[in-house]
Amino acid sequence: MRWLTSNEEYAGQWENGIQNGSGTHTWFLRRIPGTQYSLRNEYVGNFVNGIRQGQGQFYYANGAMYDGEWKNNKKHGLGKFVFKNGQIYVGEFVEDQIAEYPNFKYDRVNTPDLSGIRTQSSMNLGSSTSRYNTGIPSLAGSYIELDLSALLYSFPEEDRQEELKQVEYAVLRNLTVLRKIYKLYSQLGSDGSPDNTLLMTKLQFWRFLKDCKFHHYSITLSEMDRILTVENTDAEEVHSPHSTMLLRTFLTNIIYLAYHICQTENQEKNMSLADCFTKVMVQNILPHATNIKGFLFPDAQKASYAISYIEKSWHIYRIYCMPNTFHPYEPTMKMRHFLLLMNDLKITGLTATNIVDILAADDPCVRIDQEVNLELELTFLEFFEALLGCASICVTEEQIKQSESELLKREESQGSSIGEVTAYLKEGQPEHAFQPQADIPQDLFLRSSMNLKDKRQSPPIPVSSIKKQQREARAEKWFHQTDIFFLKKFFPAHEHKERLKEEIPKIREKQAEEARRQQIREEEEARLKAEREAEEAKRVEQELLEKAMAAMEAEQAAKAQEEEQKSPQPPVTPHDDAIIIPPPSGTKTATASKKKKK
Repeated sequence: MRWLTSNEEYAGQWENGIQNGSGTHTWFLRRIPGTQYSLRNEYVGNFVNGIRQGQGQFYYANGAMYDGEWKNNKKHGLGKFVFKNGQIYVGEFVEDQIAEYPNFKYDRVNTPDLSGIRTQSSMNLGSSTSRYNTGIPSLAGSYIELDLSALLYSFPEEDRQEELKQVEYAVLRNLTVLRKIYKLYSQLGSDGSPDNTLLMTKLQFWRFLKDCKFHHYSITLSEMDRILTVENTDAEEVHSPHSTMLLRTFLTNIIYLAYHICQTENQEKNMSLADCFTKVMVQNILPHATNIKGFLFPDAQKASYAISYIEKSWHIYRIYCMPNTFHPYEPTMKMRHFLLLMNDLKITGLTATNIVDILAADDPCVRIDQEVNLELELTFLEFFEALLGCASICVTEEQIKQSESELLKREESQGSSIGEVTAYLKEGQPEHAFQPQADIPQDLFLRSSMNLKDKRQSPPIPVSSIKKQQREARAEKWFHQTDIFFLKKFFPAHEHKERLKEEIPKIREKQAEEARRQQIREEEEARLKAEREAEEAKRVEQELLEKAMAAMEAEQAAKAQEEEQKSPQPPVTPHDDAIIIPPPSGTKTATASKKKKK
């Protein structure tokens, strides 16, 4: 819901046309250039009958924040207030005022001083260092307070106040140009803001550091992130391109990095904070800050177009990151990992030499003489710009013409509109793979193919416009190459690899099941084979036994016959009478008795 007259916006829960439940209410205030805050006033929390009540957070345009209880649109109850200088107050609030300091009032307009308020440092370094944050009067009339507590501990206690004062003066002398630099880099890849608020992201800050050649001091962007990481930061957020920073954080980060670089370069000489900051300003920032380089941000139109591929590329980057072996053990990627990734995805038209050349184009530490160092870490900015560099190499003119021809044939055969042809480009891709910005023409990729007929029938081109058309052709080629690379090569190759990863457990399960079945078959075959062998052995044994028995019988028969032949026998006389053997006596008596009876 937007209120155009009051420049307010609400997104959240409603009940009977009234804000009820959780939601976000934003106030837009457009100011003249140079006086606009980087943030806008915004409340995120609970509403009851259209008023702020319950638990909620209020983000102030100047960077302050209240997190606690609300009642009747006022801070009431326990809460935590983070002031614009990073100091924190935790305690009781009554009717929009700090209970301990009832005369202190902080609303969406007033930004009073904090003298006399009991606060603690945002870096948990104690109250002893908070007195050093005197603050820098900015051109907008507020104060930019630098939190240099950790750096001040590197100096003797009696010198800390003077160190802070001198570095604040050095920043103040360069504040106007630093504001312009902050605004310039905050706009990179952005489509503008309705209330002219701009907040620098880590992605833009990385580009600033590379443009100013901070990485030429043998320190990578990832190492700079670790130097600037606040204690207790989530490891996943150390190298997040989406994290934001206010102007005061931008200035503080420059001082921290300047001191680290100077101490590394001049270990024997203990330089002051002001000297370190001034050296970096003179040698790095002032000569190079406005000279935007790289594959992403130099051209505003190309940057806005390429941003549409950032989210999915960030997702892929996180997948292939490896945990750092040192504190804070955050996910990180090395150039060697990037080279292996492109090799695994089998992107055609790319060689290892091409990739090394792309990586070395913006980093002198990659190739020194004839040696190549691929152990350097890659932030997401360097990863994404390397992809854009690969797109300009591996997508050839022939592939562009083939894509144009396919789109033209499809348009002629189906009479499709530009939007339909754009949908054809996204065919087979997930919805989040191609999400162009609202102000980018959807026919950008198809511009040359859509106008082929017109070009054939157009009159001769004036000589004065040849260079302009050549520039447009080169730009148009870049859009073709970017689309073809991401939509037809990089994203599909990654998705294919992810599908293979998903299939691997299934394949392994099938292989395990097949192995189990094969084992069962082999065991069954072994059992049957053993049975057959046992039966065969038994049969052979039986045959042998039978043969042995037959042999024994034959041997015995032979022996018996031999013995019979060897034993003496009386001669047989054919004329001799047979010997009559008399019957026993009993027989004779029985015969006689029978005769008497007769």
